[in-house]
Amino acid sequence: MNKNYIRGRNAEYRGIEFLKKEGYNYVRGAGSHNIDIVAWLVNGKTEKPVYRFIEVKYGVLSPGAKRLAMQKLRDARFPASASVELWHFEKYGKYPNITRVLPIE
Repeated sequence: MNKNYIRGRNAEYRGIEFLKKEGYNYVRGAGSHNIDIVAWLVNGKTEKPVYRFIEVKYGVLSPGAKRLAMQKLRDARFPASASVELWHFEKYGKYPNITRVLPIE
């Protein structure tokens, strides 16, 4: 298997572990698509679920590559109430650098 694919997939699984600890349900999208993880959290019967659409990157991420990834996410369609995020795991980093792409505040 391709080393880059394995590293990226492992970063996705690390992201899923963070989400599970926070109580999120999730689904991982296999393949090279804009969104790697869709997570949702339901806080009781009356509250609306919180949705997070997450693109995961691993390794060195140049400013140009980050801008391109963020633009692709902005150009896609998501529910108005959703949070769209870019998670970047550095090569030896334990935690992701999280950039919220949408909604733009």
